[in-house]
Amino acid sequence: MKASKKKTRAAICKRELAAELNLPKRLRAFVSQEQLERIRERVLTPELEPPKPPKPPKRLKSETFDPRKAVSAVKCDRRAAELLLAQLANVCSVDEGLDIAESFLRSLKPRNGLESLLCAQMAGTHLLGMAELANAELNNGEVADMHTARAVRLLRLFCLQVETLEMLRNKKGRQIVLVKHVQVVAGQAAVSVRGGI
Repeated sequence: MKASKKKTRAAICKRELAAELNLPKRLRAFVSQEQLERIRERVLTPELEPPKPPKPPKRLKSETFDPRKAVSAVKCDRRAAELLLAQLANVCSVDEGLDIAESFLRSLKPRNGLESLLCAQMAGTHLLGMAELANAELNNGEVADMHTARAVRLLRLFCLQVETLEMLRNKKGRQIVLVKHVQVVAGQAAVSVRGGI
């Protein structure tokens, strides 16, 4: 009689714990009371680790950074150029982001405001894609797969941006295919080649 009362008390206690932790009913049979108590300790008791110290703020520029040169790298007005550089510097995960942003834009050599915007997007997309690849390398399992998938999407976008920049620069936005009606008579060549090899 006493053993059955203990079992019912244990079952009630287990049900209460499972309800407290929002464990679905279909999973309760597979979890012991000791496991539920360990989960409750982890979830409901605050961790006793000391709080991590805040990261020091990023240095956005080096001592040699020249804002006039940076603005000249971006072919738009001063305020827009400063905004573009600041946005791109925020994407950089390292110190001296303004220097990196300037070097990216200087190497891409935008010719006008539209190209400047596209070049800034390209640099940001590339930086974020490479950061996701680095995160995939640091993790494993599903987390690594998630970072890899993000990196693939970002780097595909980067490729599309490169194609768009090339189209803008070459001014060949449209391709025209001219199809002419050709009659082929038996014994004649269907394709004529001009010039020799």
